[in-house]
Amino acid sequence: MRSLSKAHFVRAVLGCLMAVAVLLGIQAQPQSATSATGIGQSQSVAGAQVELAGSAKMSISSYAKQKSYPFWNSSKAQAAWNADPLGYYKRSCVSYVGWRLLHSNHIKVKAGAATNWGSWARSHDYKIGSTPKKGSVAWWKHGHVAWVEKVSRDGRTAYLREYSWDRYYYFNTRTIKKGKSGWPSGGFILFPMK
Repeated sequence: MRSLSKAHFVRAVLGCLMAVAVLLGIQAQPQSATSATGIGQSQSVAGAQVELAGSAKMSISSYAKQKSYPFWNSSKAQAAWNADPLGYYKRSCVSYVGWRLLHSNHIKVKAGAATNWGSWARSHDYKIGSTPKKGSVAWWKHGHVAWVEKVSRDGRTAYLREYSWDRYYYFNTRTIKKGKSGWPSGGFILFPMK
């Protein structure tokens, strides 16, 4: 069994505490992002602005208009400790899917951890089905979400785009087939395309 260094242990504990804070809706205090990365000033983590490339700030409305995911090149350290305009950690599955829903579906989702997305969707009157649709969200009950980019005509194959599937903070595309491993345990959250 691999043992954790003190720094990794502290980071893991802080990450868990931050996730609990997001679940409870606690607003994080502004923090400095100048430590190890040397980038930028302070930011409002759970508020309406976030640091992006230097000291530029971005509102939720301008975040939704970005043509590509704006944090794809954030370092792992920035991703782990800095939130996007929706309050999700950059380059996480929920950050990427949250941005895609804002950008493509024009829906703001602040559902917290991926394990909560199904109950959040039901409480906001979104259906969860077993057949994917373009623009829907594949949801795994153990705690992962992915964007459905396209679907085969018979609905048995979905093409996904996601972050942090097999490696934290990394982008991934993959194809899943109904009845095979990898099909989402929670089904597909059927957000309407606008």
